[in-house]
Amino acid sequence: MSEQNPDGLAAARRYARWHLGDAHWADAILRAYANPEAMNKELDEEQG
Repeated sequence: MSEQNPDGLAAARRYARWHLGDAHWADAILRAYANPEAMNKELDEEQG
């Protein structure tokens, strides 16, 4: 993301760690939000 908010990213990682068991989900979700076209292409390729 072009404009990262360190406090927001830390909160998102903390939330993901607590609710999903892995803080890296926050990064993946934010990456998808920032670049939906690339994420949809990646998902299309993975899902066949």
